[in-house]
Amino acid sequence: MATTTVATPRRETIVAAARLCFVRFGYAKTSFADVAKAAAISRPLIYVHFKSKEELLGAVFTAIFEERYPEVERILAAPGAPGAKLTRLYEQLLVGPWAEVKGGSASDEFLATCEQIIPEAATAYEKRRLRYTQAILGDRELADVFAMAADGLLADLPTPAMLRKRLKRLIERFT
Repeated sequence: MATTTVATPRRETIVAAARLCFVRFGYAKTSFADVAKAAAISRPLIYVHFKSKEELLGAVFTAIFEERYPEVERILAAPGAPGAKLTRLYEQLLVGPWAEVKGGSASDEFLATCEQIIPEAATAYEKRRLRYTQAILGDRELADVFAMAADGLLADLPTPAMLRKRLKRLIERFT
């Protein structure tokens, strides 16, 4: 039986603080003490909400994308050309999160760490992004190739501005 997590203001504060710490210090160097200090709470209070650092990382990763999904749903529901919709979609689901994590000193390791430590969360995001891409492109195989190509745009850890340029080129090729 799956458990549901209730979002409370305290839990959201902890996740926001952990988000800052993981991007700034990296996963390995972030401790619950760091997160507690950033959240201005006691370290034991974190354990009330999270059993482990892995669980906290999962909550951070999920929060980065969950807050973007309502806008993605609006993009999909709105009229528009496929190229324009893909641009807006990938701004929400690739460029925006990349810009956030790229700003920290440990940003280069953040996504790789998430894929390694919380693969189920990373896989859920990938599946959802693929579903959204397919809704725009209309073809599963084409959406799969586009998503893989979009992932490849991050290979050399570009700046967000460079990522936007590359994404624009990619979208022009697919639409």
